[in-house]
Amino acid sequence: MIIYLLLSTIILLIALFDSHSIYLEKYKIALTSRIEISLKNIVQFIILILMFLLVMFRDTSIGTDYKNYIRLLIPLRWVDWKELITYSKISGLEIGFVFFSKIVLFFSDKISFVFGFWYCLLFLLLNRFINQFSTRAMSSLYIFLTLSMYNQSFNILRQFIALALFLFAFEFLVKGKVLKYILLVVLAGSIHISVFITFVFIAIWRFSNKMTKLLSLTLVFFSLVLSIVGKPLINMLVSMTTYSNYLHKEVASEVGVGLLINILIFAVLFFFYDNMNTKDTNNKYFLFASAMSLSLNFFISDLAMIGRLMIFFKIFYIISVVRMMESFKINKILFELCIYLLFFIYYGYSVSGTCFETSPYIFMS
Repeated sequence: MIIYLLLSTIILLIALFDSHSIYLEKYKIALTSRIEISLKNIVQFIILILMFLLVMFRDTSIGTDYKNYIRLLIPLRWVDWKELITYSKISGLEIGFVFFSKIVLFFSDKISFVFGFWYCLLFLLLNRFINQFSTRAMSSLYIFLTLSMYNQSFNILRQFIALALFLFAFEFLVKGKVLKYILLVVLAGSIHISVFITFVFIAIWRFSNKMTKLLSLTLVFFSLVLSIVGKPLINMLVSMTTYSNYLHKEVASEVGVGLLINILIFAVLFFFYDNMNTKDTNNKYFLFASAMSLSLNFFISDLAMIGRLMIFFKIFYIISVVRMMESFKINKILFELCIYLLFFIYYGYSVSGTCFETSPYIFMS
C-alpha cells in the first residue's frame, strides 16, 4: 500500500509544479542536432516506466481474474494454431486475446512476457490519449492512479486492453471518421466483449452540445429512479444470466465514497459545461461519459460486475477533471488543491480496504 501512496504523492508534486509553471514544457534537451525533447516528456516517460514496473513486479497472490489468466495462458503454449478458436471457446477468453497472446508465446514461453506485452500496449495507448486531449499530462496520470483505475488494471487486464484500444478509436470518432471507430471497437471487442457498450458514443457524435447536456441529465435522473423502483426486475433478470453470482456483492469503494465523487464530478461538469465548451466542443463526450459512469454507479450495489463497465466511461475523468479545473476562475489554485486532496483521500481509502480482495495492491510480498 505504501509504495502506491508514495507513487501518487510523486505524481501529485510533479502535477502541481507543472500546473503553475511552464518550465517542464519550455526546458528542452537536444538528442541530436534536429531532435529535441522537453523535460515534461522525459518526466512523463519515467513515471510511465515506474508504473509499468510496479505492475510487472507486484505480488500476484491477490487477484481473481489475474490468477485465472495465468492458469489459462500456461496451456496455451502447447495449443496448436488451428485449435485457437476451440481453445477460446473452452477457456472463455476472447479470440483476439488468445491469438495475440499466442504470438507472444511463440517468441517466448514465459507468461510474464505476455503480460508485459499487454501492459506495454495499455500504457502506450493511454499515454497517446492523454497527450492528445489533456493539457496537463501529469494531472491526468494522477487521476488515473488515484481513482483506482491503475490498480484495477492489475486484475481485469482484458477490459483495460479493450479500453486502451477504444481510447485509440475515440480519436477517429471526434474527427468524424465513424467507420474507423467502429472497426477499432470491433477489434477491441475481440479482446473483451464489454467494450461494445462504447458504441453509444456514436449517438453523441450526432448530438449537439445542448442535446447532450439534456440527454446526460435525463439519463442520470431515470437511472436513479430505475435503480430504486426497478430492483426486483433487475435482480430477476440478472439471476437468469451467468453473472448471477455477482448479485448483491458490493464494490465498497464505488457504493460509498466513489458514488459521492461521481455525483460531485457530474454536477460540476454539468454546471460548468457551457463555459468549458467555449474552447472545445469535444467536452460533450466527457459530460456524457460522466453521466454514464454515475448512472451505472446507481446499480452497482446489486451487480458488482457493473464496476467493470464503468471503466469505459470513468476513464474520461482523466481529461474532463483537468478541463474542469482549468475552467474554474475563482480561487483556482485552492479549487485544484481540493480536487487533488479529495482524490488522494479516496485512493488511500480504496487501497486500504478493497472488496473481496480482487485488486492486487500488495507489492512483492
